[in-house]
Parts: sequence; C-alpha cells; structure tokens
Amino acid sequence: MKKTFNVRGMHCAGCSQSVEKSLKKISGVIDADVQLTTEKAVVEFENGEYSFEEIKNTVENAGFELEDEKLEKSIFIIGGMHCAGCVSSVEKAIGSVPGVRKTSVNLATDKAVVEFNPDETEVSLIEKNVQGAGYEITREESKKNNRLEEKRKRDEEKLRSAKNKMIKSWIITAPLMAWMFVDMVLNIHLTSHLTMELAMFAGAGYVIFGPGMETLRSAWKSARVLTPNMDVLIALGTIASLVTGLLALGISNRSA
Repeated sequence: MKKTFNVRGMHCAGCSQSVEKSLKKISGVIDADVQLTTEKAVVEFENGEYSFEEIKNTVENAGFELEDEKLEKSIFIIGGMHCAGCVSSVEKAIGSVPGVRKTSVNLATDKAVVEFNPDETEVSLIEKNVQGAGYEITREESKKNNRLEEKRKRDEEKLRSAKNKMIKSWIITAPLMAWMFVDMVLNIHLTSHLTMELAMFAGAGYVIFGPGMETLRSAWKSARVLTPNMDVLIALGTIASLVTGLLALGISNRSA
C-alpha cells in the first residue's frame, strides 16, 4: 500500500534525500520517494499498515515537518449484532478499510465510531465492508435531535420482531412436544412411529428455515468472510440435529 504525506521545510535536493533516507529506515517501509517540487513523500508499506506518529517523528527528527492528517469522525448505526463476536467482526471489517485510523464499536448502543482520512477512503467503502460482513449499517446524521428516542424505537422493533418469531415457533413446537410426551412417556401411540417422526422433522424444518432464517443468513454471511459469530454455532447445531435426525430415521426404517 502506498500513502502520500505532505512534508514542509525542504529547500533543496539534499533535504528531500535526507527525508527519503530516514523514511526508508522505518520497519515495514518498502520504498519512499520524496519530491521537492511538490513537497510530498510517497511511501510504500509492506503489509499495508503503518503508524502516522512514527512517520511524523521520523520526518521531524530529520529536521522537517509533516502535516497532520485531517481526520474525519463519523458515527454509524450497526444492525444485526448479537454478541461480542459480532462486535469483533464489525471492527475487523471497518478496520480493514484503507484510511481508517480508529474504530470503536459498542454492542449496547449498536453504534460504531470511526475516525478516517477522507483523502484515502469514502464512507461508502466503510458501509460496503460492513454489509459484506453480514451486518446492516447506516450513517448517523449529526442533526438528529432525539437519539435516545430513536434507539428506543429500534430496540422495540427488534423486540417485536423477535416476539413474533417466538410465537410462530411455539405454535409448531408446543403441539409436537405434547405429541412426543404422549407417545414416549404415556406410551399412547396416536399414529405410527414413522408418521410422528416425519411430522417432527417437518415441524423442526419449518422453525429453522422459517422464523430462524434470519439467524441462518447472518451465520452464512459471517462464515463466508471468515468472521464467524454466535449465529454460526446456532446454525451448525440446529442443522446438524435436523440432518442427523433424518438420517437416523432413514436407517431405522431401512433396518425394519
């Protein structure tokens, strides 16, 4: 990765060569090209990472000045975070954007505070990376008056959605559990064992791929970019149980 810095105080070719030699001595710097006419230093970094403070101190120790970065701070509202793993995934997604200097993600407020150099990156790129990691992101406008009220409305909407999904799940799950209790505990067989097992499989499939689809989507998105969150564990457990049950049912019926 190459980065351009503005250097002040150079008056001759010897000055630019002095700055260039100093920059090349920094660990992780592959090459440095300092131009006297434009007063700019183009530095290439090995791993795409660098410390602005280290660059600044090196230039100042050589007797010149390095212009401070003009950083911009933006606040983003992140949707879809459920655990500390989600926070880590979002921070990793934002931190990988060139030009981002500092990222702070708060799970309790669903917000990410990002400091970045607008000359190196754009807000759209930050949003694209977060969306690619499987999360929703919107930039918070500085003129919003009642942020607490907006946060309350978002929380209520999330709670309402979760409640509706729970009700739909229990409408299917509760009768199936009662059926299992009657068949396995009370030993009252309302139908054949195969019919009951197929009904259990169909009911479980509906709950997993119906109300639980949002969790599966989140799991897929985070696993796809190699930043697994808690949803991945839930998806693996539920789908593995569903598939194992179907295989066991097929084997038992074949044996019979």
